Amino acid sequence: MVVPVPEVLEESDVVTLDADVFERVDRLAAPRLVEYWERDPCAEDDPMAALGALMGDQIGSNFGFGGLGLRGTGGVTVEAEFAVGEYEIVILSARDSSGLESWLRAHRYAIPDGAEAALRPYVEAGTKFFVAKVDVSKVTFEDGRAVLSPLRIHYESETFSLPVRLGMLNSSGTQDLLVHVLATERYELANYENVTVPTNLDLQDSVRERFGEAYAAIFDRTLERNPGAVVTEYAWPATNCDPCPGGGSGLSPTDLRSLGWGAVPVRRTTRWRSRVRMRQVDVRGDLDPEVVRRVVRGRSHELEFCHHEYTRAPRESADAELALRWIISPTGRVQTAVVVESSGNPQLDGCAAQALRRWDFPAPRGGGIAVATAPLKFEALPGASTIELPPDATPNLVLTRMHHRYETGGLGEDLVFRRAEAIVGGREIRELDGTLSQGASAAEQNNFQARYAIRHEWEGPIDCAIPVRGRWGGPPRDLAHLTGLRDARTDRGPIAAQDLAHVPRGEFALTAALAVPAPALGVGEVEPAPPADTPPQPEAPAEEGSRQDRAPGAPSGATESGCGCTSASPLGGATCVLVFLLARRRRRG
Repeated sequence: MVVPVPEVLEESDVVTLDADVFERVDRLAAPRLVEYWERDPCAEDDPMAALGALMGDQIGSNFGFGGLGLRGTGGVTVEAEFAVGEYEIVILSARDSSGLESWLRAHRYAIPDGAEAALRPYVEAGTKFFVAKVDVSKVTFEDGRAVLSPLRIHYESETFSLPVRLGMLNSSGTQDLLVHVLATERYELANYENVTVPTNLDLQDSVRERFGEAYAAIFDRTLERNPGAVVTEYAWPATNCDPCPGGGSGLSPTDLRSLGWGAVPVRRTTRWRSRVRMRQVDVRGDLDPEVVRRVVRGRSHELEFCHHEYTRAPRESADAELALRWIISPTGRVQTAVVVESSGNPQLDGCAAQALRRWDFPAPRGGGIAVATAPLKFEALPGASTIELPPDATPNLVLTRMHHRYETGGLGEDLVFRRAEAIVGGREIRELDGTLSQGASAAEQNNFQARYAIRHEWEGPIDCAIPVRGRWGGPPRDLAHLTGLRDARTDRGPIAAQDLAHVPRGEFALTAALAVPAPALGVGEVEPAPPADTPPQPEAPAEEGSRQDRAPGAPSGATESGCGCTSASPLGGATCVLVFLLARRRRRG
């Protein structure tokens, strides 16, 4: 593995991770298939059921690098070397790309022909190189196959980019690239076209067991109509999901710390400074209100961080007010915190409530609980300000998944990222005409997912004067009475489309797989549902059509530095990269 990096890495900058956290990230952001049943059109309306439907129910054993006479050979300098897990790592600098290629070959790296040309622009830019080989004596094998740990690396850079051109050298054909970005905002590409995948499409019942193939057909058609584009498949708060594939949930604080959150201080500098005032506090329970006030004042910088982080307005219009209520347990730990009066900015509201949930107060007297309610006023004052988020804090992070599929030589530039505005899509929320939007639209908070549904219309008796159709939810408790569902199958929950690089392609005709028209895919009419157990027909060539609109996005200035996690599959398969965006930090000395 050879990865260009902007600086010399230290051993503390490289960490191996549990592969399970990558699986959780992949499953959480993957395209998902849900299954809905129409409720009895004559049943009395159940407010809670309606709410549930609305919310979307849910290799060598020695280094061989540092021997005398090899350091600096061919203009190559070994800047650092260390071992992490099963990896033996060196950090290289080079004055000449052909010398670097010779060094790698001399140390038995199987690099392909043409490596010198690919290395040249990085060497000319003064880039360092993170080089890792595997110590086979430390490798775990499962079923005869080596299982390697994902690597997390941290470095600083003036630009937020991902070097991918070197990886193309080993590609023998079509390759999938998945990039997951964890940051306080959504991200997109600055130097490639961005599109969102069409979502909220209903599929035929016959595709349930082959959802991965069906989604691959949707994705491939999206790229046919948007050549060279990078496809956004997910942009959602990282700690929750709706619906959650595979019975999982959002990423836990432990997951976020494992992926790199808290590895370096997070600082924000703005042209105005924030001040939080608490006019009063009402406490129910045996706890002195003045004690509560002191704790809030002592940690007000965390609330000020929220104000800075989630306020995009100029100083003159950045003031805000909200009220929070929280429960203090008998041990003094905050059990829960909720917003009782909104500021009108859901991201600020959520960040403030989440900050409170991390706090500890003195234990209420008598072993009981205390309930505190306080209005907070956020003021934007003149003057620059720099604030730092505590290492244990996890603000409202957004998980963005971008997917690109390309042929050998199809990536002309490294990926450069930029901030993008929040989008929504793939929710079970209908327009005024009763339809579901199949695209993405601008929103105050990111809630976009590639979500697809199989729907079972009500087939029981309708014995009322005014039946209400189109109310969807989970499976009825007894499915046997529904025609066509006599197998009484159980609801397995949302299904995630994973390992998309290896699913069969070309066996799904979109007109047969879709249950609704999809204009963004060029499908105006769909075929009637086939009889049970009838497989979809092979895909026909895509007809010409207009390009899908770009997802909303706004460019930004210089990006910040980050932690990267990378895990690669066999050649010609898929590459999955997780990028964790953190604040810029300068090294001392």
